[in-house]
Formats: sequence, structure tokens, C-alpha cells
Amino acid sequence: MLWLELVFTLLPVQLGFKQYVKKLSTDNSGRAHNSHRHW
Repeated sequence: MLWLELVFTLLPVQLGFKQYVKKLSTDNSGRAHNSHRHW
């Protein structure tokens, strides 16, 4: 049962880390892409 607790504590951290990385990548290169992408 310990690994379940581990998974439930690590999953949000991993998701937050992925979102943080995505935010960083969009901050670096996404601005140029977003200016071109006006739907």
C-alpha cells in the first residue's frame, strides 16, 4: 500500500513539473508562434 501513497504524491508533482516545462517552452518559443496563430 506504500507504493500507492508514493504514486499519489508523485503524480501531481510530475504533472505540475510537466506543466512547468511546457510553460517554460511556451514562454521561450511560444510567443512568436502565438503572434502568428490568430484564428
